[in-house]
Amino acid sequence: MPSTRALLGEYKPDLPPFLSDNLTAARNVYASANGYKPVKGPSEIAEALPGTFRGGGSFVASDGTARLIAGDGTSLYSLSGGTWTGLIGSLTVSTFWQFAQFGNDVIAVNGGAPVSVDLSLNTAGALAGSPPTADLVAVTGDFVVLGRTDGNVLEVSWSDQGDAEDWSSGFAGSQPLYTGGKIMGLAGGEYVLILQRFSMTRMTFTGDVASPFQFDTISTNYGCAAEKSVAQAGDLVFCWSDRGFIQIQAGGITPIGSEKVDRTFRETYSLSDLANMWSCVDPERTLVLWVMPGRVWCYNWALGKWTDWALSITAAFSSFSANTTLEELDALYGDLDSIPYSLDDPRFQGGDPRLTIVGHDGPFSVLAGDNLEASFGLPHIEPAQGRTARVRTARPLTDATSGITLTLYYSQRLGNDPTGVIYQELRDNGDMPVRVAGRYIRPEMVIEAGTVWSYAQGLELSYEGGGRR
Repeated sequence: MPSTRALLGEYKPDLPPFLSDNLTAARNVYASANGYKPVKGPSEIAEALPGTFRGGGSFVASDGTARLIAGDGTSLYSLSGGTWTGLIGSLTVSTFWQFAQFGNDVIAVNGGAPVSVDLSLNTAGALAGSPPTADLVAVTGDFVVLGRTDGNVLEVSWSDQGDAEDWSSGFAGSQPLYTGGKIMGLAGGEYVLILQRFSMTRMTFTGDVASPFQFDTISTNYGCAAEKSVAQAGDLVFCWSDRGFIQIQAGGITPIGSEKVDRTFRETYSLSDLANMWSCVDPERTLVLWVMPGRVWCYNWALGKWTDWALSITAAFSSFSANTTLEELDALYGDLDSIPYSLDDPRFQGGDPRLTIVGHDGPFSVLAGDNLEASFGLPHIEPAQGRTARVRTARPLTDATSGITLTLYYSQRLGNDPTGVIYQELRDNGDMPVRVAGRYIRPEMVIEAGTVWSYAQGLELSYEGGGRR
């Protein structure tokens, strides 16, 4: 009996589901080199903030201490032993919190006066030196750069070299960008990438006290259309533009969602939905995430492949595991004197990268639970090329040995409403007995939540060729 093998290609819901290997669904998985891997469910690590979450991040101090910091509409907190400790309060947060590490401090902005967090002491206060109010922050070299300063949505300001508390002497200064529209985001590093509504500008240090920074427009064809869509991984910057999802590197701009997910994304959401978007980079894998209502859009930039996750969450951000406190060690070992390791042992210092998500009801979690339900929608397959195919067995190409549901939709014409038949029996030899007949077969494969598996690569169908109709 002849067979045909349908491998799991790229998730491209924008394209017709025929004459290609593109998937119409790739849910609760992420792309690997030759297939897909599962996404695990949430495992709670911390209670909700007192107020609505407005931003978070993790940072490592010079002594190796890892701090997870998050903020709501009035206060900034750090996490210790699953409990939030207030760092500074009585604030009015007009936008959302953004953070950038500068030495052993974290500069936090929220639309008002910038805040400085001392990572070693775990304390916070107003940033000294009378800096301007700001919505955005980034660091390049020895400079702190603030965006949308003192209410001017077209202006960036920067500190003196090596001094985050000097905003009026030395190299300190400011610059309005009159063309390109509202500044939507900043990305630091070797230089600062300024993402405006309709353009992008590179801000590079010159060493000239009179003109410390040079501003070069790198694009007037692309801008950033959603300010919380900006995510950065090293020298890679990602965002949502009017033309779709893009990746920026060394001044070059690459569309990453064109003829893949851009059209589907645009048709799914409104402008108000874009205002609620959150973005981040998974610090463990080459994934960038955009959190939208009821759905997370996931892009593997190393492979250039998309998936989506059915997670109903508020936000996600890159983080590190927190340090283990003395109280936690005492509870774990019963007595600090009985710990078989030094209290300075690296295993207690935290700092392991992980992705933190924030639920709609507020708690903070990491994806460390059981595997979520995974689903794949394959394109139309024409096994017998111009003839009816009678499919008799199907073999899922995955290491899952249970919990697989296969639906085969069959029709004689691509435009017909297909008939679907559901199969769940998986024999010991790895085959699923099926019985459908049609010129076109469109499979959907679901791996149940909680099923143990590590990869899925496709489906093999064995069939008998029938006559032409």
